[in-house]
Amino acid sequence: MLDVIVLIAMAITAGAFAAGLTAEAGLPLLPVLIATMALFLVMATSYVMLGRAARGAGGARIEEIEEALEIIDSDLQRIDRVEDDVARLDLLSDRVERLDRALGGDGSSESPSGLASAEEPATEFAGVYERTESLRAEIETESSEETGGKVGLLKGLLARRSDDPTPETSSEAAVEDDDAWDAPSDPPIVKEVEEIEEVKVEIEEEQEPEAVIETVAELESETKIETEIETVVEEIEVETAEETVEEILEAEPKDESGSPSSLAGEEEDAAETAEAVEAIEAVEEAEAEVAEAEEVAELSDEPVTAAYVDDDDDDDKEEDAMRRTIREAVEAERVELYLQSTVTLPERKLRYFEALTRVRTADDDLVLPGEYVPVAKRAGMMPLIDNALLVKSVYTLLQVPEESEVQGLFCNISLHSLLDPDYFPELIEFMEENNSLSDRLIFEVSQPEMVGLTEAEFSCLDTLGALGYSFCLDNVGDLDADFASLSDRHFRYVKLSAAKFLDVPGRIAADLKRQLDGLGMQLIIEKVEEEGDVAELLDHGIDLAQGNLFDEPKPADDALASEGSGAA
Repeated sequence: MLDVIVLIAMAITAGAFAAGLTAEAGLPLLPVLIATMALFLVMATSYVMLGRAARGAGGARIEEIEEALEIIDSDLQRIDRVEDDVARLDLLSDRVERLDRALGGDGSSESPSGLASAEEPATEFAGVYERTESLRAEIETESSEETGGKVGLLKGLLARRSDDPTPETSSEAAVEDDDAWDAPSDPPIVKEVEEIEEVKVEIEEEQEPEAVIETVAELESETKIETEIETVVEEIEVETAEETVEEILEAEPKDESGSPSSLAGEEEDAAETAEAVEAIEAVEEAEAEVAEAEEVAELSDEPVTAAYVDDDDDDDKEEDAMRRTIREAVEAERVELYLQSTVTLPERKLRYFEALTRVRTADDDLVLPGEYVPVAKRAGMMPLIDNALLVKSVYTLLQVPEESEVQGLFCNISLHSLLDPDYFPELIEFMEENNSLSDRLIFEVSQPEMVGLTEAEFSCLDTLGALGYSFCLDNVGDLDADFASLSDRHFRYVKLSAAKFLDVPGRIAADLKRQLDGLGMQLIIEKVEEEGDVAELLDHGIDLAQGNLFDEPKPADDALASEGSGAA
C-alpha cells in the first residue's frame, strides 16, 4: 500500500512539473509530456532500487542475528553442562569429606551410612576366617577318626590270624603310638590360618577401603585352594597311617617263604587277606600322590598357593609371557601400523583408511589384536599401544597428499586410554599440536566399552570434540542405542558388521539407515567377506563398506604405495 501511495505522489509531482513548463515557459505539449514521463520513470526506478537495497541489508542483518542467537544458545548449553559437572564435583567432594571423617576413627554414631560398604569386606573376611578355622577342625577330626578306624581294623585282622601273642603286644604298642601319627605337625592349612590372622590385624588397624578390597580379593583366591589344602592334609595323614601299617606287618611272624605264618592254609581268612592287600595298595597309591603334590608345591618350604591348579598356572604363565612380549615390542618400537581400506559402493573407490596395530615379537612373528588386547587391558598397557598407534597414524596422514581421494583415517583408541588420568593430558596436548588434522583423523571407539559411562567420563570425548575431532562408533551390537545423543557428542560415523546388518529385518535396516542419515551420521558396513553381500547392501542404499573382500589389512607403507598408484 505504501508503494502505491508513493507512486501516486510521484505521478502528481511529474504532472505539476509538466503544467508549470507549459504555462510558464510556453513549450510545446509533446516535449513536455516526454519530459514528464522520463521524470516519473526516474523517480519510480530510484524508489524501487533503494527499497530492494534496504530490504537486502535488513535480511543480511537478520541472518547475522540468527547466527549469533545459535552461538549464544550453544554457549548456554555448554554452560549448563559445566554447571552440572560442578554440581557433581561438589557432591563428590562432600562424599569424600564425609568418608575422610568416617575413616578418621571418631567412632561416633553419626558416621555416614555409606561407611557400611567399607566395613563389609572386614565382615566378609571374618566369615572366611571362621570358615577356615571350622574347616581345619573338621579335617583333623574326620581324618583322625577315619584313619584310626582303618588302622584299627587292620590291627585286629592281623591279630586274629596270629597264634603268637607278640603281634598283639606290637599292636598295643602301635595303638599307644597313635598320637605320633594321628595329627601331623603343622599342616599347611595352619600356616595359612596364621597368615590370615596377621592380615586381619593389619586391616583392623588401617581400615583402608582399598586395602580391605585387595585383601578380600587375596582371601577369595586363597579360599579357592582350600579344597587342595584339605586333600594334601588327608594324603599326608594317609601316608603316616601307611607307615604304621608297615610297622605292624613287620612285627607279624613270617614262615619259611617270608609270608605271615597266620595266612598260610586258612581258607576262611582268604577274603580278609585280599581286602588287606587292596588296602595296602591303596595306601601306596596315596603315598605316590602325596609325593607328587609335595614336589610341585614344595609344602615343607613355601606357603600353599594356587600352583595346585595346573590350568590356572599355565594361563598365568601365558599371560606373563604376553605382557613381556607387549612391553618389549613397545620399547623396541615393534608395534607396527597396518591399514585397511574403506571403499565406496558400487564404484569401490578408496575413501578412508582404518589404522590397525600388529605386535611383532623378537622372533619376527606377528601377534594379532585378539591375542594381545585382552592381556593389555588387564595389565593397564593399552595407553602404550594406543600412543604408538596414534603417533604413527598422524605421521601417515601427513604423508597423504592433499589431492588424494583419501578423506580421513579411522584410529582405534581404547576408553582405557581416554580415562587414564596420566595419559589423557598428554593425548590432548598432542592433539592440539596436530589440530590441522582434526577434519581427517577420526577416533574409533567400541560401543561395548561405552556401556555404563558416567557424564563425567563422557567429558573426555567432549574435550577432543571441542578441538574439532570426530568419532566413529565401532562394534555396534545394540541397534536401539541413543544415536541422537551420540551425534551431539561429535559422533559422525557408525560401523556395523555385514552379518549383523543383513541379519535384521529389512524394515529395521532401512529405518536405521534413514535415522543415521537424518542425524548427519554415515553408516559404514564392515567385515564384508562375500561378493553376494554387496548386492544386498546396495539394495539398502549403503554407499561405504569395508572388509577383506575389497582389501585386506597391510603395512602402512604398502597401503600408501597402492593408494598413490591409484589402486583401491
